Amino acid sequence: MVFFAVALWALQDSLREYRYGDIAAAVRDLPAAQLAFALAITACGYLVLAGYDLLGFRFVGRTLHLRELGLVSFISNALGNSVGNIVVTGAAVRYWMYTSLGIPAADVASVVVFCSLGFWLGFLALGALWFIPAPTPLPADLHVPGTTTAPLGYALLALLGCYVALVTARRAPLWHRLGRFAYRHREHFYNFRGLRAYKEKFRPVWGPLYLASPGGVALPAILLDVTALIAGGYAGIFSKQAAKAQS
Repeated sequence: MVFFAVALWALQDSLREYRYGDIAAAVRDLPAAQLAFALAITACGYLVLAGYDLLGFRFVGRTLHLRELGLVSFISNALGNSVGNIVVTGAAVRYWMYTSLGIPAADVASVVVFCSLGFWLGFLALGALWFIPAPTPLPADLHVPGTTTAPLGYALLALLGCYVALVTARRAPLWHRLGRFAYRHREHFYNFRGLRAYKEKFRPVWGPLYLASPGGVALPAILLDVTALIAGGYAGIFSKQAAKAQS
């Protein structure tokens, strides 16, 4: 209710110079198709903004019901767009609502940074796509280098490229990502999580193991041989019945 009251106050302050009757008449004069299109575009925009929160929660490794996530995203973005300074306002709303849902404050902060960064990366991409293909002439009285917005577009594109290069360089090696994928989607490969839960009963001391191998295709071949050794033969890798027969 507090956020709704603040939004109403911001709306009333913005529309102070307009009368309700004039606004209602202007809305009635709009074609129905145009009004429906505007509402649909607005709804799509808020769905995209909710996608930032969804990706942010995947980034921190947490899950939240889509209805709750969508509600928090809608309120924070709607209030931020109404009051202004969406980064600060939206962050405060997200912090208050997400922590009330049991999300730790550190994870909420990570989600807020993720959403803000993604939002500005979208501005960088949009600016590059707008200024480079169709550069706008700059007024001569600005006294800036260049006569069009093309250099600014290339600068925005360079910033976006630096971010992509930084993220790509910090990604885990391919084999680590493949192992993580296999562990998360274990039911299609092997019950890794169930095996770990069973081993935990014996209080093992977990430690990393390293495998040194030549480059090229040697590593996949070695891993295939090790898997076949555990499964009781190559047929046991793809067939549980064959593995039982070997045992």
